[in-house]
Amino acid sequence: KKLFFVAFLAFNSLQVFSQNQNITSFYEGPFEDVVIEAKKSKKPIFIDFSATWCAPCMKMEQETFANLNIADMLNKEFIAYKVDVDGFEGMAVAQKYNVNEYPTYLIVDSKTNKIGTIKGFYYAEQFMKEITIEAGRAEFDPEMLPQAGARAGGEQARHAAVSGHEGMA
Repeated sequence: KKLFFVAFLAFNSLQVFSQNQNITSFYEGPFEDVVIEAKKSKKPIFIDFSATWCAPCMKMEQETFANLNIADMLNKEFIAYKVDVDGFEGMAVAQKYNVNEYPTYLIVDSKTNKIGTIKGFYYAEQFMKEITIEAGRAEFDPEMLPQAGARAGGEQARHAAVSGHEGMA
């Protein structure tokens, strides 16, 4: 029984470790460093504006950004940057892009020009569609993104999200 228990603990620890390796990796340092990295890597920047007091922000972090497809796409195709709007640097970045609703997600190029905006909570599948639509304006090939052709219903879903239906059409 001891051997079974030890094997069970080892398996569960490995499972938790592997799950943590597949979550979205957000950079949390100075914005200037993110811009330098975006220029070097020639990737657009995905900015997550959130706050500790924002319930939809926390839900996005726990559910949507923990989704393996979302994490894989953001980690491969973008420099993902988390902005805590409660801090001075976060407030400055939010002010630069005139962000005052949370959660808000921006896609910007390496010259810090805004390419696309997504606002509100979305479940993973719909969030993937929204990113694909918004990233289609970027300087990289949007066909690299999973489900790049899945644009049908984007406007309806966007309207549903804005009207409070949590990203579901």
